[in-house]
Amino acid sequence: MPNLNNLKFPASKIPATALADTTLSSSNFTGSIPVSKLATTLNLSSNTVTLPSNALGASQASSGQVVGVWYAHSSTQTSIGTGVTDYTDLSGFSITFTTKRANSIFWLHGVTSWYQDGDTNGLNVRWVWNGSAIVQSNDYWQGGWHAWSSSFNPNSTNVSTGLTYSPSLAAGTSVTAKLQAGKWGGSNTIYCNYSGYGIFNGMTIMEIVP
Repeated sequence: MPNLNNLKFPASKIPATALADTTLSSSNFTGSIPVSKLATTLNLSSNTVTLPSNALGASQASSGQVVGVWYAHSSTQTSIGTGVTDYTDLSGFSITFTTKRANSIFWLHGVTSWYQDGDTNGLNVRWVWNGSAIVQSNDYWQGGWHAWSSSFNPNSTNVSTGLTYSPSLAAGTSVTAKLQAGKWGGSNTIYCNYSGYGIFNGMTIMEIVP
């Protein structure tokens, strides 16, 4: 919540309905005002109010500061079938948010847990941003994570993906980001958040001032 301490304005600018509130009873008000009252009880449309420098939140943040954090987690199982399977949405791994600053840098981090019932030739997890895949190093498979192969074949593993992303967006842009996974081959099925084991995994997005 913005810091709105030490505001002063004439009582004439406060509607009569607001004066009944004990926090707005003086002729010249000084104190803290809930953000919800700014839109509903204060008529400031034709007047200028000077706020403290730290009252404007994201618009006043300096380079390198985080102005937004969004998080989603899921325990819902997603199954990816036999053979080569193109990227599939992972259930529950999706975040929709609105950017706070123009041209921000975004830190994207996701962790997924996997189980297989056979021999998988390769698995990869990627980020999708407003419907378009974020491809690292010009590699559609983002480096080709392939721990499951004939020479290394555990039944379970974790896949963590983290990257910075600079899409050059305007402030106030709506974004939907999600995680997907795909499989190169193998005659088995693989499972994210394998049912019955109480597994929770998540994804985090941080918006950083450039």
